[in-house]
Amino acid sequence: MSVKTLLALDFSTSFRTVALMEIGTRKLLASSSKSTAPVPTSTAEAEGIHFIINMLLNNAGLTQENVQVLSLGIGPGSYNGVRSTIALAQGWSLSADIKLAAVSTLDALSFQANRLGWIGRHHILVDAQRDEYYHAVYQAADVYTLPSALEPVQILPKESLLPLFKENENVGGPDLSESFPGIYPLYPLAEDIGLISLLQNNFIQPENLSPIYLRPTQFARAKPYRPLPI
Repeated sequence: MSVKTLLALDFSTSFRTVALMEIGTRKLLASSSKSTAPVPTSTAEAEGIHFIINMLLNNAGLTQENVQVLSLGIGPGSYNGVRSTIALAQGWSLSADIKLAAVSTLDALSFQANRLGWIGRHHILVDAQRDEYYHAVYQAADVYTLPSALEPVQILPKESLLPLFKENENVGGPDLSESFPGIYPLYPLAEDIGLISLLQNNFIQPENLSPIYLRPTQFARAKPYRPLPI
């Protein structure tokens, strides 16, 4: 009997992670996690994703035909990393009948913190560049359910986040030990991305896949047309 599997990926941080899971049992069949520094270019990223996927499928004795769901961590985080996984998913969907799921990397980090025993209120931070940070606040009732977001995600300057560490709040996030020495290092895991997508059971069309990016679009209005003298 053909094994129905879910392939999950998150390349939104320096910790690249891929997992292959059986859908019915939610059993982890194979996984790969690797730290990359510096962040590779989008071309190298795409080549690396294909290599890892094929390796995991081979190790599990499966082929791409066994993959029925593709779950992605869509940030916020590394733009190159997220875009490369979205491009892979959109290309895959053109040649195969698969379902696509998108999961916030912030949700995945909160889910991991919850499984580490962070019951109650906790904070997740992700680098937003320009000395600013994505800040999400979650509430976890127990280790068996998904944490719920308490307020909308914000982009805040470092100064406004420093009081969290003086108040002994639970604060975690990836690649931020230099900016916040007291932060707990959390990195998204592909198996968490996969579990969340199965629990939410909310799929998305390929053309609607896009990275989470909260900054307002900035553009300059074009100058009015002016005829050139001949």
